[in-house]
Amino acid sequence: MEHKHEPISNSIFETYRIQERVKEQKKAIKLLVSQGYTISDMEGNIMSKHFTKFDDEGNLLESGHTKTI
Repeated sequence: MEHKHEPISNSIFETYRIQERVKEQKKAIKLLVSQGYTISDMEGNIMSKHFTKFDDEGNLLESGHTKTI
């Protein structure tokens, strides 16, 4: 009985690439905020060195300011 190997789906690789891009973006945001830059996202949330906290992996723990327009 011959065993057929299934090719690895491109979606697995795409999922991995997306996760890696997210990690890089988190690192970049954490670096910019730690250097004193203020960052605003598409939802109007503002991240600044004075009121934003991250965990060791770059995940946002606390952001004390939401701007309403």
